[in-house]
Amino acid sequence: MSDPAGEISAVAALALGVIERAAVTPAYGRLLRAIAESHIATIAARPERRGFGIELPLLAARAVGGAEDRAFMLAAAILLLEAGIYALDHLMDDELDGPLAELPRAAVLTGAVSFISFLPHLAIGDLPAPPALRAYLAKTLAEGMAAIAAGQAGEAGTSLDSPPSPSEVERSIAGKTGARRALYARLGAAGAGAAPAAIDALAAYGHALGMARQIGSDIDDLFGGDDSRDIAAGACTLPLACFFATASPDEAEALRADVAAARRGEPTLAAVRRRLRDGGALRAALQRQEAFCALARRHLRDIDAPVAITTRLEAHVAQISLGGASHG
Repeated sequence: MSDPAGEISAVAALALGVIERAAVTPAYGRLLRAIAESHIATIAARPERRGFGIELPLLAARAVGGAEDRAFMLAAAILLLEAGIYALDHLMDDELDGPLAELPRAAVLTGAVSFISFLPHLAIGDLPAPPALRAYLAKTLAEGMAAIAAGQAGEAGTSLDSPPSPSEVERSIAGKTGARRALYARLGAAGAGAAPAAIDALAAYGHALGMARQIGSDIDDLFGGDDSRDIAAGACTLPLACFFATASPDEAEALRADVAAARRGEPTLAAVRRRLRDGGALRAALQRQEAFCALARRHLRDIDAPVAITTRLEAHVAQISLGGASHG
């Protein structure tokens, strides 16, 4: 972002305004504000990661020379949606913290459902646009949310005892994260009045970049720190699925044993990492990440945007890609 703090603040103010209009009782309003403010604080602390959902519709609108007032309200709708997604995710993983940890779990669940159901649609209802465009954007949002839900449901059905194939994991990512980023770019471009070809190209860029970001996040979770949320949850992410796809029964059983020990708090995460490296699973996952980075760059070439906007969209790819910036 050219001014991350300013843009986050502007979008957050619009989102909080939507919440004020939805707060039919003081207690309900406090609950919604607590969830929104928790997410806004997370974005402000890590704008380079959490701020992408806000920036993408703004960049999409700027890429086609569209009206920024619409783009900012659409970004507010996305902020509301993401606040609900992350609150629900943290609730299900028992990772609520800060003010949300002090609330009853049932209250957080009720609030999260509000954020992923009607609040984004209220924001679109406030959009300064012709009724036909608002109707199209509302339909686009609903269809995108359906794809996101399907991807999340696919991920929830995985287990290490009966691991999914790499292609099945990618299909889940395509819904859970690819569809989210495609939706955000599509909303920004469509709200700006872009031609269908430009909308599709920006959505395809968002989808490919979302895939690369999620695969990179899953790799980082397994290899980037002292512990792993996915191991703790028993989730079969792409590196693990790549391992099981080629492992012998004995190798698969040995990895399951190490994962089970790590989940019990035993120091076996290093052994899990070694098996994934030696078995080629890490390499396979990194190759898929790079393939989606290349696909995002290919879609960028189909977008006739100002150089400054194309440069910013490319920077998001370079942030993930092992090769950094593209050189042609």
